[in-house]
Amino acid sequence: MATIDVKKDGKGNVTGYRFRACVGRDEKGKQIWRTLSVDRPEGLTPAKEKKEVERQADAWEQSEKEKYERTQEKQDKSKITLSAFIDEHWQKDHVLDGSHTPSSISFYQYMAEDIKSYFGDKKRLNQIDAETVKRYIRYLNTEARLKVNDYKEIPVSVMQDDEGATLTWKAEKDALSYQIWRKGRRGKKFEKIASTKELTYRDEKTGNYNYQVKARFERPGEEPYSKTTVIRHYQTFRNVLNYALRFGYLKEDPCKYLSVKDKPKKENKTVDFLPPAEAKRYIACLDQEPFYWNCLQNVLITTGLRRGECVGLQWGDIDKDKLTMTIKRNVTVDKTSELGYHVGKTKTGEERTVPISNRLYEMLERLKAEREDKLSVKDENGNVITAVNILPHGYIFCRDGDCYQPIYPTEVTRWTAKFVKRHNLQNVSPHDLRHTAATLALESGADLRQVQELLGHRDPTTTMQFYAGVSEEGLRRANQGIENLIVAK
Repeated sequence: MATIDVKKDGKGNVTGYRFRACVGRDEKGKQIWRTLSVDRPEGLTPAKEKKEVERQADAWEQSEKEKYERTQEKQDKSKITLSAFIDEHWQKDHVLDGSHTPSSISFYQYMAEDIKSYFGDKKRLNQIDAETVKRYIRYLNTEARLKVNDYKEIPVSVMQDDEGATLTWKAEKDALSYQIWRKGRRGKKFEKIASTKELTYRDEKTGNYNYQVKARFERPGEEPYSKTTVIRHYQTFRNVLNYALRFGYLKEDPCKYLSVKDKPKKENKTVDFLPPAEAKRYIACLDQEPFYWNCLQNVLITTGLRRGECVGLQWGDIDKDKLTMTIKRNVTVDKTSELGYHVGKTKTGEERTVPISNRLYEMLERLKAEREDKLSVKDENGNVITAVNILPHGYIFCRDGDCYQPIYPTEVTRWTAKFVKRHNLQNVSPHDLRHTAATLALESGADLRQVQELLGHRDPTTTMQFYAGVSEEGLRRANQGIENLIVAK
């Protein structure tokens, strides 16, 4: 919508209005603006005058946009390179449109750098045809290698200014980030004091230290891409092409000419899960652990929640009467945030409700009571002076001392890895516990639709993979059921 600025004379009287609107972007992605000054309408009340000015602004903006579209040369879009389109259009207007989580943005940006690296800065977008895409897929399957980190020390010098010492160094062209190490007085070892992408670092001291600066690079390693990595690169590339197609930068989709065998294929992975006997042993070992983690792991293995969904649970999500919990949010790591995490919608963007057992409900109630008791103010004899009642928006699995801050999802993974090692259990991750919940539900008699609802899968074909995880005993029972139906006794 056009912005409307009021024009006044020297005495402060309104004399007219100024309209300003963006009508499009040029080939470099820069916004193109139009402006118009109009006189103040006469003989209208303030309310009617406001409506009339807004009507004029809307009509003028629409007219200017249509005029720009008619006069804009079609060759502008045909000249843009793939790299420029990714940076100036796809990332700005699609990736950064506010609908993606920080982790998704980081993923897209990382993939985009690989795509630009392969195609270079001169490849025009409209030059990409089916053969070009096929060659790119072949490169991903045969030549591409996973990147590894490499560090290189950079010479440093310390300079003085009016505000204190400033550490500066010569930037390496391809460096992704820098680590600053400072050697303490009296010959102490170097200690890491900062990580940054900037080219300067201000020290609080006066420069009486020795410094080391290391730049981080990424270089191709020895390991080729897995089939999953190839698919993710291809899907990101398709995302770029589809966006270009939608907005007229491409006349047709070059990928439509690829045959089935040309496109990347998924790996037929066996789903890792705990069979019933191992699941029982897993639960039994949890009784030897802190009650907080006992509760969290029981939620994972009995409800099939994703790691971030479990961390995002709040006390208000529990329904005591119906014995259910509503999955409303997902917590992901966000290194760009001061908090270090991002709370967003679930992976599918939809809420779902899953049942919980009486046992799990009682465990969660006990956890809440213990946490409220811990946060309450007590006298020297242990008597409660000020009781604390955690509000519904408090997180179930919160940080120690702050019930309104969730723990990091990565903490769940780290704790699980140490737990299975301590008790010599089958090596599983939090996501494997989600697979376990699905498999146990299938073996207990649930159908595919019910498991789909439990896991929150949008596509039933995603749920189908869990049939591969049904144990041999479960398959034997299924086979016996068929036998009983068709063989007369």
